[in-house]
Formats: sequence, C-alpha cells, structure tokens
Amino acid sequence: MADGHQAPESEGPRPPADSAGSHDPIESTIEERLEELRTDSPAERKLLARAIGGWRGIIDSGLPSAVFVVVYSFNGHALAPAVWSAVAVGAIIAVLRLIRREDLTQIAGGFAGILVSAFVASRTGAAEDFFLPGLLVNLAYGSAALLSVLVGWPLLGFLLTQYTITGFDASAHLSEETKSAANGAAKGIWRSIFYSAVGGWILLLSFLFAVQDVDEAAGRLVKVLREFRPHVVTTYDENGGYPHPDHIMTHTVSMSAFAAAGDPAAYPHAGQPWQPLKLYYNQTFSRTRILAFHEALLAEGLESPYGEWMTRWPDRPERTVTTQVECADYFPARDAALRAHATQIDADSTFFAVPHELQRRIWPHEDYELALAYVPVELPESELFAGLGSVAAADAAATRGAWQAEYDGRTMMEGAR
Repeated sequence: MADGHQAPESEGPRPPADSAGSHDPIESTIEERLEELRTDSPAERKLLARAIGGWRGIIDSGLPSAVFVVVYSFNGHALAPAVWSAVAVGAIIAVLRLIRREDLTQIAGGFAGILVSAFVASRTGAAEDFFLPGLLVNLAYGSAALLSVLVGWPLLGFLLTQYTITGFDASAHLSEETKSAANGAAKGIWRSIFYSAVGGWILLLSFLFAVQDVDEAAGRLVKVLREFRPHVVTTYDENGGYPHPDHIMTHTVSMSAFAAAGDPAAYPHAGQPWQPLKLYYNQTFSRTRILAFHEALLAEGLESPYGEWMTRWPDRPERTVTTQVECADYFPARDAALRAHATQIDADSTFFAVPHELQRRIWPHEDYELALAYVPVELPESELFAGLGSVAAADAAATRGAWQAEYDGRTMMEGAR
C-alpha cells in the first residue's frame, strides 16, 4: 500500500503466487481446509464415538425396542409379553455392561425406547406405525455420522466452513479464528444432540402420568373429591378401556382415592371426609359398539375405518354394561369437547368417523359398568344417579361413615376372568 502499512491477513485471502492460471485459489483453500479437517479428525471421531457409543451403543439402545416390535407384532399384539421381553433383553445388556464397568448411557436410551414403544402400541395397536419413520430418520443420521467417521472428516464442521445457506463458498472469507470455531461447531452440535436427547427423556419421564407416585396422585384427587363432593365417580376399568398406560394409572389412582375419600385418617390435610356413593367404569370403547358402527357404515355405503380394528381386537371377554344413558342430543357437544384437546386427538380421527345421525339410530347412549355402590341399585340402569334419592339424602349418606357395599361389580368381573 502507498503509506507503507501492510493489510492484515483477516481482510481476506491473498492472491495465489502463481497467477498464471493452473492453481485455482478456491480449490487451494478447500484443500487447505480438508487437510485441517483430516488433522483434527481423530479427536472428532473420539467425540462422535463417545456420543453414539459405536456399534455397541447402537445395539444397547436399539435392541430392546427391536425385540418389543418383533414380539408385539408376532404375538397377537399382546402388550405385556412384548414389554417384558424387551425389558429382559435390556436388563441382560445392562448387567453385562455393569460387569465390564462400561457406560450405561445407551442402554438407558434403550429402556426409554421401550417406554415409547409401549405407549404408542397401546394407543394405536400397531407399534410398527411409530418405528418405521423413526428408523428411517435414524438411518439417515447414522449414515451421515458413519460417513464422517469413515472419511476421517468432521462432516458438520466441513459443511459449516465451506458453505452458507445459499451455497456460497464462505471459507475464503473467514479468518483462521472463525474457521477454527466453525470447525469446532461439529463438536458442539454432537454435544447438543446428545445432551438434548438425554435431558428430553428425563423431562418426559418426569411428567408422564403413568410413572407418578400413586399415593401422591391419589392424595391430590382425594382433595378434589372432598372439595367438590360428588355423589358419583366415573373412571377407566383396570385395562384402561384399552391398555393405555396413563388410562391404567387413572384407574389405579381413582380407585385409591375413592376408597380413601371418606376415611378421616387418610390424607387429613385434604379436607373433611366425603365418600362418593357410586363408582362406574366408562365402557364406551367396546367391541360390540365399534362393530355396530362398522357394520352400519358399510350398510350405508360409507367407508369404515374400523375394519382393521376388528381384525386386531384383543381376544378378551366383553365387559358387563350395567348402565346406558341416552344422550344423543349432546353428541355434538361431546365431540366438540374432545376436539378441544388438540394435543390429544386429531380432528380427523376415527373417533369422529360416524355421522351423528347414524349414531343416534345405532347407538344413542353412553355405556357404563357399575363397579361399586354404597346405595341399593336395580340393574340395568338408565342413569348414573339411580338409587341416590334426593340431594339431601345423598349428602347424608356420603358423610354417615361405616359404608357397606350394596353392589360390588369388581368381584363379579374378577370371577368372569
């Protein structure tokens, strides 16, 4: 420059010494970066191997879920054998890792996979519906990671230092400090993926209702029962209506709270004792009802989404429906309330596949199974409050103490099984 000062190197790359034309400056820059990446690759491979655990990590995290899918698919969609088979495989791997004093991170992920497998399978009846997309995504990630290891380059760092979002070659305009930071971004991304996954599973497991402490959850429900003072409680049966882990936990907590609500020695901090007088299981999700809808849709020339359900329906005894409440006029309000739970139900779900007019003709009522009653009952019933008498009489019965079951459908159902 005219004033004698030299331009700093950070202002940009210097032109190549051989300007005659055989040496492309961009190609030279890329080669230099590739050489840097090759130099850094051993540490990168070590970090990557630690994050995914290598082949051993893939086996530890994936085998329990794979066992679940196989057993569930080839054993009549029975949930319990699939879960226990997967847990047994995971436990064997965990014991081997403990004996060898090896890391348990991946096997912990495997157990988390079992939980997700069971959750999805219990809701859809088809575990493979969940795992196929996940396996494909993981295959893509794994292929990229494997390629990075095989070629000896930290692939993410290479991409970040070579191209922007638009595809422009950015490496020639970066200082060495920036290049080094970008090259190290691969390490940060892998760390982020790993720690986010672990932290996400811990957070998810901590909020799942199915794994909450029963006594603590029951205590919260007892407080609600004593505050609102209902005469009737409805809940899921011991199968959760269908084997949904949260539904089964709802049953467990409800039964515990129902038994404790009137006991002054139980949860004394939760308010004055109040004993609900009747307990019902919701039995809307029955094979008889779904089959009736399926056949009615076909008879009307409409497409039925329930055909596959019928082929996969578990072979177990039908529940005893003791109470049918006519409520067709309220079906629109019922469905609107269900759709309001947007995170729980798809607006186009099969739950809404049957037109209301067809439901009114085929199945205009909601079904319940009386599980326990502290008042005399006459079956079948057409309302949930049958046998309670006046409000004043029911209030007095709920606080009198020394309750005796006038009807216990739980023992009848156990005998049927």
